[in-house]
Amino acid sequence: MSLPEASADQYSGSPVTRPMHFVCPRDRIWPELLNWDGVLPPKEQVAERAVDGVDVWTVRTAYEFRKRGVSITISDRPDPRAINVTHVSSLGRRNRGLVAFWLAARADGHDNELANYLLLQNRSSVSRLPHGEVQHWLQPNLKPRDPARGDRIEVLSYKGVPRNIDAAFSSDAFRARLAGLGVRLDLGEAHRNGLGAIWSDYRHTDLVLAVRNLTIYDADRKPASKLLNAWFADVPALLGPEVAFTEIGRPGIDYRVIRSPNDVLTAVADLKENPRKYRAMIEAGRNRRQAFDDDAVARKWFDLVNGPIGEAFDAWIRRPALSRAFTVLGKMHREPAEVRRHREAFRSGDRILDVAE
Repeated sequence: MSLPEASADQYSGSPVTRPMHFVCPRDRIWPELLNWDGVLPPKEQVAERAVDGVDVWTVRTAYEFRKRGVSITISDRPDPRAINVTHVSSLGRRNRGLVAFWLAARADGHDNELANYLLLQNRSSVSRLPHGEVQHWLQPNLKPRDPARGDRIEVLSYKGVPRNIDAAFSSDAFRARLAGLGVRLDLGEAHRNGLGAIWSDYRHTDLVLAVRNLTIYDADRKPASKLLNAWFADVPALLGPEVAFTEIGRPGIDYRVIRSPNDVLTAVADLKENPRKYRAMIEAGRNRRQAFDDDAVARKWFDLVNGPIGEAFDAWIRRPALSRAFTVLGKMHREPAEVRRHREAFRSGDRILDVAE
């Protein structure tokens, strides 16, 4: 089977060489993308809307593709003539179809057996299925720290869902000890704006904190977003020992590794007493960030789509429909067991803050 007849027009001037179709629940599709008239939503609205995995990996990616001149389509149903891009949670046995090609962003989910190809969000992730690695998009509409704050360290911020931070780092006792150093912990509880606005605004943040006591299995699936956003926000980051941070960062130079509240207090005291270290961490982040901006992420997407993903798609659509259908039936049979395996591994096993260095 050949590529769709309309592909020649679609590829003209496009940075990708395969038809791209994005799939997610219809109520999650941004109206500007669904009723396309050439006008994209402003970055402020993107920040408000791009909050969870479906927003970021499906809808935001469709937005970024259109922003860069890629002719894409988007709906709640697959297109058997295209590479169907979705988030792992949006691909199930009911909507998989028997002949479509699916590219699923695994994020921190399971190895979806229904996909033809998976996208993983850090290099240390592993999968039995065909896969590639691409970074999470940066936080949209990011507002860097106000330079007028100078070297002051008064606000320690967590940019995420408050329940996800380890309880030891949000306790009253920890807050009191921080207050003794002249620092306030901001978990975003007092903000009235949406999560996207909170996560984008670093203007009054002096240090970023992100520590989660995840299982090793779970931590190995997480992205480096907290570190990357901190680099682009000109704010030093105090981060848990997650593998995605160690892949791209240099502990002690462009971020600090945290395992306990005492580590935070030590780091805060050190940076307050040594403004040169504080400024050096900010500068180190600035020097690293160009390789990880959204244009770099887009290039990685395009390289994968034009390379191994496109090749897998071409091979898939050349197969007879009946052959593809039999392969998919096998995938449907294997999928429930993989979901159960993932759920068990997600909850069990050693946790990263409990493992000796």
